[in-house]
Amino acid sequence: MRIVLRNTRNGLYLRGLGCWVGRAEEARTFFNPIRALNFSALHRLEADVAAILEDGDDKIAASDFKRANLALSRPGP
Repeated sequence: MRIVLRNTRNGLYLRGLGCWVGRAEEARTFFNPIRALNFSALHRLEADVAAILEDGDDKIAASDFKRANLALSRPGP
């Protein structure tokens, strides 16, 4: 599985700062969703974390990942 950032307005994937691409295969890969969220917040990107399933990966329900993404992005107590 690859963790990438996807623009919330146009659906493009982050390749690098100021560079967005249409294919997830060309996007920058993050080691985990928390690093992706931190990068997005640091650079004030309008992007969500997306999990890209590859051959051999276990199936993940999109709604489950979205819930995890929301939980990670909430400020702590």
